[in-house]
Parts: sequence; C-alpha cells; structure tokens
Amino acid sequence: MPRERNRGIRGKWSEENLRKAIAAVLNGMSKNLSIKRFWVPRGMMRDFLGKNLTSKCSMGRKSIRTKEQEQELCSRIIRLAEIGYLLTSKVLRSCVFNFCDAISICHLFNKEKKIS
Repeated sequence: MPRERNRGIRGKWSEENLRKAIAAVLNGMSKNLSIKRFWVPRGMMRDFLGKNLTSKCSMGRKSIRTKEQEQELCSRIIRLAEIGYLLTSKVLRSCVFNFCDAISICHLFNKEKKIS
C-alpha cells in the first residue's frame, strides 16, 4: 500500500498564528516547536524574526489608484458587462487606460496604443 502523503502546512497559517508563534519564540520556546505548534512556515517565521516585521507585507508593485478609484473602475467594467459589451482583455486594458487618463492619474501605460 502507498504511504500517506504529508501535505505540509502551506496555506494553513494565519497572521494571528504567526504573531503567537513569534511571541512564543521571544518568550523562550524553540523555533521548531513553535513552527509545529502554530502551523507557520519555516521561511516565513525566519523572515519575520530576522526583520522584526509585525504584519504581512503586500507583494508586487503598489497600486496607483486609491480604493475608491478601484471601486469606480470596477463599477464601470460591471456596467459594460451588464449592457452586453464583450469584455476581452484588450477592451479591459483600454478601459483602464481611459479611466486613468480621465481622472489624470500619473501612470506608466502605453500611450501610443492607449492600453494599460
């Protein structure tokens, strides 16, 4: 019979568990024990302990639009879909470009093709 596969702890951790694990290590518990007890990835624990981080970091480039502008852009796109406009990736990219131009957001989009 095949052995049971250990699927690991990927995706099973939360920010609260990470904080508890870091607090436990700072109070004297070993790193390995806190990793196993709180289901936190080793690499993540190492990064947070080494850099003294307190919360999750966002990945990728920061957004050039605010949350309100993102909401307005989403409502425009949803309205286009509701009236039956065929939404392809090219149409969406041009819609984003036109939106950013209309409210004069400084962007790095392609100005020749007028797409994001």
